[in-house]
Amino acid sequence: MAEQVMKTHDLVFSNRPQTTAAKSLLYGCQDVGFAPYGEYWRQARKICALELFSVKRVESFQYVRDEEIDALINKIRKSCGSSDQSLDLGHLFFQTSNNIVSRCVMGEKFEDADGKNRFEEISRKAMVLITAFCVEDFFPSFGRIVDVIRGFDWELKNCFKILDEFFSKVVEEHKEKIKRSGGDINIDDYESKKDFVDIMLQLQQGDNLDYHFSLDNLKAIVLVSSLFLLFIYHTT
Repeated sequence: MAEQVMKTHDLVFSNRPQTTAAKSLLYGCQDVGFAPYGEYWRQARKICALELFSVKRVESFQYVRDEEIDALINKIRKSCGSSDQSLDLGHLFFQTSNNIVSRCVMGEKFEDADGKNRFEEISRKAMVLITAFCVEDFFPSFGRIVDVIRGFDWELKNCFKILDEFFSKVVEEHKEKIKRSGGDINIDDYESKKDFVDIMLQLQQGDNLDYHFSLDNLKAIVLVSSLFLLFIYHTT
């Protein structure tokens, strides 16, 4: 049986089930996690492995981790000096991991003047919905009606709208940055502080890939890469 699954029919078992939430939030499952096995998935996986999760790339983001840990320690130190102020360490750790991931992937922290983190709010909501129970996934014949009645369908559409607007703005800002720099972004220059979106845009505009990535492909890969990194930071 194991040989049948792992060798003879390995391609049949290689794809993950495409859930309703994944299809709604991840641009029709154009990400690395839920995309069907094929040339697109191989290219997307290769990019993530080499340009985000490789040892050399992780080491190049050491300055980000150092700066965010220093900021965390300073927040704790200031709080200790105030006897009438409580400190939620769990939230601080979650906030720090979000800042590290958002800076590595998108180049900034997205914090407003009140200390609220836009990326933190969006990513938390997306992770909850992707892992939430969806009736349609188990009962396709009538599950969609139930999900509409209980508001789950609306939550998915609303969350996707927010996600798409957020990542579209991030991509456009990076494109403007590339234009201002004359389009000269070298993905092999690990000394310069390039983030993952910079690299994805450079690859999209270049001829180094066998598959042309659309804007939706790029946003889906960036989104899932962010969520995957957050999952790693929150569980280690």
